[in-house]
Amino acid sequence: MPPSKSFLIVSSLGAILQSGSVLIDIPVIDETFYGNKIHEYEKELKTRVMFSYEEACEFIGRELMHEQHLSIQAGRQINLPYDKFVNSIRNGSWPKTSHGLRSPVGSVLYDLGWEVAPQISAIPFIDKLLGVIVGFSGNYKVVIHHFKPASNLANLTTEAALLIMECIKYSSGSSKLINSLKGNKLLEDKHGFQNTSGLPEIDNKFYREKIFTYKGELKQIGVVVDFEEAIKKFAHLFKQKASQTSFNQAC
Repeated sequence: MPPSKSFLIVSSLGAILQSGSVLIDIPVIDETFYGNKIHEYEKELKTRVMFSYEEACEFIGRELMHEQHLSIQAGRQINLPYDKFVNSIRNGSWPKTSHGLRSPVGSVLYDLGWEVAPQISAIPFIDKLLGVIVGFSGNYKVVIHHFKPASNLANLTTEAALLIMECIKYSSGSSKLINSLKGNKLLEDKHGFQNTSGLPEIDNKFYREKIFTYKGELKQIGVVVDFEEAIKKFAHLFKQKASQTSFNQAC
């Protein structure tokens, strides 16, 4: 192997070379053959031999692209059935995501458009360091599919709560989604997070004016949005409190 394609391992290179060797052959200088004395010539070796983390990353990436190019060329020459090849890749759980190894189907390539979604949805994001960007572009279906249990949706930011409203809107009132949200402490009122029914008033300073554009969605999860309905709700709760007080006094 020519020196220009060889590595001399130093501590910072150990992990990256070990990971890369799973995918490609990495030519590491055999220290058992040369002995520790080889390290005395690092200055001379650096003219061609690779030592740095950056060089290791570049080498592994370059070799992977080369291997991919060769496999495509070979496949074309012998007319390999690519549908079977692609399906085997699609169906396997091999990409490392934020939720472990998953199938490529349904996994998401991260960019800033997805920044809020992880608060409410356990989406399997492929490591954003891969450098491929796929925008959010209104992918509410993905967010809903991986929706977290309502018990994990406390103390949401303004953006996350508004994203929930968008998901309800997109789902056209999905009973499964609506039922999972009803009665849970999702929304910030003027006394903290409360469940989505009762008399606490939603904190419009926290959610800003945009919250008022989701009256229909709020109503679906149990929020009182009409004045007449609020009066009825207040009267019902008042009667409950009054009867409880009378019962306690009688006891």
